[in-house]
Order: sequence, then structure tokens, then C-alpha cells
Amino acid sequence: MATITTPGIDELTLPNHPETKVWLKQRPQFGDKNRVEAAAVVARREVAPGKYATNSDDFAHYLSVKVVVMIHDWTVTDESGKRVPIVVEALEALDPEDGEFLSTEAKKRYDGVDTTPLGDSSEPSSITELNSPTPEPFESPASENS
Repeated sequence: MATITTPGIDELTLPNHPETKVWLKQRPQFGDKNRVEAAAVVARREVAPGKYATNSDDFAHYLSVKVVVMIHDWTVTDESGKRVPIVVEALEALDPEDGEFLSTEAKKRYDGVDTTPLGDSSEPSSITELNSPTPEPFESPASENS
């Protein structure tokens, strides 16, 4: 039987705004991956049979979606002190250093890099188990006869 579990959450502070907290998921969930894949499809368009082009604005959006889906919560506020929703436009409005920091940290978790501090656990992280080996290239039987 399938069990729905919430991924662990890591609390981070932004480098240029240490009073601001961001909580990142330790791994993506199925819906997170679907949102990112949908953004990737928009970013890559077939312009001719077998030829693809990437729109830079759409690709930037795809990269931002990959970060946004990993943010569980944050304390980012606007000039009036009102909490800002976790959306691509808000992420892209952050200070460049803070945005790059979040991007790096979110990508590590999304891509399955173990973010457990050394010495915290002798067990391998479940995050690393999400990575699957690269399959061997397929060779059709017809190519063996040539």
C-alpha cells in the first residue's frame, strides 16, 4: 500500500538578509516533478522535425519553477511588511545573491544530492536513493547483423 509522506524540511537563512528564513524540502514530491517537467516542455519547442529550440525566457522560468517547488515556506516580505507568496515572480525579484543561494540549495535537493551534514547519520540519505543508474544504450538486433 502506498503511503504519502512529507519530505523533511531544512531551514536556511538568506546570505544578504539573515533575518529572512526559507524552509526547503529535502526532496521533491511527484507533483513537484510534474510542475518542473511541464515548465521544461514549454521551454523546449520543436521548430522542425527533430530540431528543437529553447526560448531563453521560458528556460529561465523553468529554472525558477525548479526552485519554487522546493520551497516549503519562507518569511520574505514586501516593502510594507506583508508576506510575499511563493511564486516565480517573487523568487526572481530577490537580491541576486539570495536568489542564487536558494537556486543552488534547491537544485541540490531536487537533483538528489545528499545535504545531510557530515556526521549527522551513518545511514545513507534517502535522497540519494532517488538517483537511478543510467540505462545502457539500446542496440536493435538489426544493427548486430550489419
